[in-house]
Amino acid sequence: MEDMAANGCLTVLLGVDDAGRVEAWVAERPGCVVFAAGEDEALRRIPAAAAEYDGWLARWGLARLWDIPAVARALRTADQTGVCILERVPVGESIVHGNTAAFFAWDQQPVTDDEIEATLRLLAASRRELLATLRRFQPDRLTLRPGGGARTVEQIARHVATVEWWYMSRVVPFPFPKDGEYPEELEELMAWIRERVAGRLRRLSHQERAATPVPDEESGERWSARKVLRRLIYHELYHLRQLRRALPA
Repeated sequence: MEDMAANGCLTVLLGVDDAGRVEAWVAERPGCVVFAAGEDEALRRIPAAAAEYDGWLARWGLARLWDIPAVARALRTADQTGVCILERVPVGESIVHGNTAAFFAWDQQPVTDDEIEATLRLLAASRRELLATLRRFQPDRLTLRPGGGARTVEQIARHVATVEWWYMSRVVPFPFPKDGEYPEELEELMAWIRERVAGRLRRLSHQERAATPVPDEESGERWSARKVLRRLIYHELYHLRQLRRALPA
């Protein structure tokens, strides 16, 4: 069967809320997403988002190693924009401020060892860029609140680190350590958590890779290991862009 490279198709997963707002994920590029007021706008913006993502990979000498599982390729339907819509699912919460709750049949496919390792290479690149960005802030600027938001620069960086632990807890028992069991210094904390999250990803059993739990009955959000991987990359890249916008000119 022809692949994405052969037909020039960008395979997209669409989550659509009750107001028609869209989160559009490029399936083979984990973490590459467009948020739009409607589907037409999302599809128009997908090629540029994918090109930007590929440029990021090229700067780090990384290949795009995720592929479309054969079971999913057969479901694709192409449109006139060069985008193939693999899935379109309803989202039960408003897709505003980057909400990313959609769950796709794509997410149910168990991740492979190669996909985990490829994702960890992407995360290593985003982490190097994040740390380089943080080091450009003078110490007295770490209390700046980018865009007038609730978190300071330092709090954003700590959030990026600690949410990785939370993501892992969506698919496996992963209780956060108690005070005193983890380093307080920011860069040490980020490295400490990443090492443990990466180790747990590599140790996921076949059953854990295939599971699709709903860990929070109140929210009803469904998770899987594949969803965790795309959310890990998206989240760090999102906050990296946020911090770069706050850098002094």
